[in-house]
Amino acid sequence: MMPKVLLVDDDAVFREATRFMLSELGYDVMEASDGNEAIAIYREATDAIVLCDIFMAGKEGFETIRDLRRDYPAAKIIAMSAGDNKQRMDVFKIAVLMGASATIRKPFDRQQLRDVLGRSAVPIFD
Repeated sequence: MMPKVLLVDDDAVFREATRFMLSELGYDVMEASDGNEAIAIYREATDAIVLCDIFMAGKEGFETIRDLRRDYPAAKIIAMSAGDNKQRMDVFKIAVLMGASATIRKPFDRQQLRDVLGRSAVPIFD
């Protein structure tokens, strides 16, 4: 059985590229375009690793991470972001405080994605 990743991002082009990388790494990928959709999907797939963007339309990443951590304490959540455009806050520090298990800066390549999944104690399959 392939491990599952729930990819949460409001950018469809980014989701497509990331889904391709995850598939190459051996993951079954589910997608959500915002936090509300992600939480609904996660209820049915609580064994999935959540790869969640921080800044999204609709329910954004900080709220999504907080709510997933509250309702599913064992969830593996990786927060991703290109950062705050105005550099006013450390978005990764906030994401970890909200409950993210790990973080990754966008854009990333296949090896960086593989590394963050590995650091999250998640099995990697090539």
